[in-house]
Amino acid sequence: MLLLGGTLFAVPVLAAKGSLIADQIWADYENEQLVARGHVVFTYEDYVITGEEFYLDLKEDRLAVPGWVEIQTEEQTIQGKNLVFFFSDEQGFLEEFVRYAEAETGEPMIFKGQNGEINGDELICTGSSFSGCDAEKPHYHLTAKRMVYYPDDRIEFYQASYWEGKLKFPAVPKLVIGLQDQENDFDESTFGYNAQDGYFLKMVYRYALNGDHQGKLLFDLIQARGVGEGVKHWFPVGTGKDLSLSFYHLDNFYNKHHDYQLQTNWQQEQGLLKYDVGGKYND
Repeated sequence: MLLLGGTLFAVPVLAAKGSLIADQIWADYENEQLVARGHVVFTYEDYVITGEEFYLDLKEDRLAVPGWVEIQTEEQTIQGKNLVFFFSDEQGFLEEFVRYAEAETGEPMIFKGQNGEINGDELICTGSSFSGCDAEKPHYHLTAKRMVYYPDDRIEFYQASYWEGKLKFPAVPKLVIGLQDQENDFDESTFGYNAQDGYFLKMVYRYALNGDHQGKLLFDLIQARGVGEGVKHWFPVGTGKDLSLSFYHLDNFYNKHHDYQLQTNWQQEQGLLKYDVGGKYND
């Protein structure tokens, strides 16, 4: 085994994809392994990984950090313990982690978990929690048995409970937090969160009248806005044609205003062509 020292020593690894800087680096050529201790910084593609003790297995293409570790990218920072990461398929494991990120509005997003599984850009964890304020003593947060994170899309919590201080609200089977702006689209009933609306509960009920008349009723409870209700109705206009008319009203508690939206849409398929024409009025 060869001992290499120096606070600014760098050695290229993994076919020049990464570099390792540490106070001390042991090179075990027989087992094709590097051991780094002290202030260790490992840079790999878009990742900057910092810790105090690294085991880099060149044969297995694996990094193990048995103690505290911090993983930084341009979009997020993750801190935790006992990292194991395989570079070939970008899969790994992490314990007692905290993830810091920022929503498009600039608001902080703080996630915690007991055990995390890394699968490419996705993060799956158990014993998880979420908050948008102080990581140590948040005045509100979510807890869940399991969390699945889809970058730039959504976060799914299973058996999730909302806490306001020490007050715990009843758990729901599934909670969806959208990472993109959402509109009232008369889709399906859901309970979730996004940066624009805060927490929201959307309840959708289907109905059918005589003939082929059918539609949906929508009821919204939106933390950052108020209470909304609406209806979307489809008219029978023939095969390959679709005509819908929707009306939505929001009683906005915060700006003391009633918001109204009227929308119509016409779709028609003729051969290989598809026509889609719509109109919207907001007040």
